[in-house]
Amino acid sequence: MSVAHEHHDDHGHGHHEELSFWRKYVFSIDHKVIGIQYIILAIVAAFVGMGLSFGVVSKTERPENHIFGSPK
Repeated sequence: MSVAHEHHDDHGHGHHEELSFWRKYVFSIDHKVIGIQYIILAIVAAFVGMGLSFGVVSKTERPENHIFGSPK
């Protein structure tokens, strides 16, 4: 008894549409993309921290500087 099988070239892998930037890089579950997100977050956090520390040092050196807002 033989069973006839149809031969398909796609093997169940349909055409996948190209993902948008947001779906590919922001809402990704791929571990490589998540690692890149952590690196970018660390770099941004370092620059924000450096900027804030610059403001504190500037305020300490010259109290008349008003970097973070106007005097009240």
